[in-house]
Amino acid sequence: MKNIKQARFLTFTLLAAGAAMPVLAQLSKPTIIEFNAPGAGTGAYQGTQVAQINPSGVIIGCYFTAGGAVGAYGYLRTPDGKFESFAPSGAYYTYPQSINPQGEVAGYSYDNAVASGFLRTPGGDLITIDLPGGGTGYGQGTFVWNINPAGEIAGTYIDGNGVSHGFLRAPDGTISTFDVPGAGTAANQGTYMASYEGLSSEGAVVGWFLDANNVNHGYLRAPDGAITTFDAPGAGTGANQGTLAYGVSPAIPGVYYDGNNVLHGFVRSEAGDFTTIDVPGAIGTNVQNINLRGAIDGDYYDTNGASHGFLRGPYGTIVEFDAPGAGTGNNQGTYVGANNAQGDVPGYYTDENNVYHGFLWKP
Repeated sequence: MKNIKQARFLTFTLLAAGAAMPVLAQLSKPTIIEFNAPGAGTGAYQGTQVAQINPSGVIIGCYFTAGGAVGAYGYLRTPDGKFESFAPSGAYYTYPQSINPQGEVAGYSYDNAVASGFLRTPGGDLITIDLPGGGTGYGQGTFVWNINPAGEIAGTYIDGNGVSHGFLRAPDGTISTFDVPGAGTAANQGTYMASYEGLSSEGAVVGWFLDANNVNHGYLRAPDGAITTFDAPGAGTGANQGTLAYGVSPAIPGVYYDGNNVLHGFVRSEAGDFTTIDVPGAIGTNVQNINLRGAIDGDYYDTNGASHGFLRGPYGTIVEFDAPGAGTGNNQGTYVGANNAQGDVPGYYTDENNVYHGFLWKP
């Protein structure tokens, strides 16, 4: 599961019909710009991956090296194609997750075992974020997933028992933690948070929780701390099935696994109404984000297990696309990140040799 968890989770308010039409009118002549971060490895499971693009066109992601003292660096790519790489001191893997309009970047890194969150300022300073309750065992610690325009940060921490909990960090560094009622308390259960844009400008957060039976359920935590839980119609009730919310502002996109373990996309309106999103012919549809114009992006899987990108317009029209050079085998193909208000879709593709390459799809 491609961080279908964290995996890539996000949303924004739909605009009126007149404002949305220019986006659809431009979809007939898309452009794809491909790129590779300097220093990215060229072997299997090396190369450049992409997370998000901000309104100014700055792209963040990570690149995997050919080995050595650092396995993966974070990077920023400016609209003119220039790269800045970075890694917190002592980090072996660095994973940027979210960038706000001011250019602040939030994410997490691993020292080969334990995770620490970080905030990178526009000037390049790196601030470490470690929750006091974070465990020190393998795969435990602090994971930062989101930063909003106000500089608020949201994430999760995994304690010494392997249970996940949510947290919010104010711009002054004050931290508050929370658990969704009904979240399980055994290892690999608990409260999880959407990455990229799971934190709204107003301070609302979304994600999912895994209950004592290992079933997923979506949640919305309002700025005042009130929590609403929900399940998409058709969501399965077996272990590792259910609903995962990926973004908020105020509509909520996400995915659900049905009783046959088939993946479907959805968008939940502010009023609580659900619309299911399935790309025709797909064996699984993964919704990523909804932008200010109501355009939803994501990726879907074919019968070979290869991934393809799509953009769904405000009225349901779906445009499919593949990055040139994308492989067609299992776990290869085109993977989509979070689109911005201009409709630009960042992402990466895995070629036939399982090397990662970044791209920017511009309508």
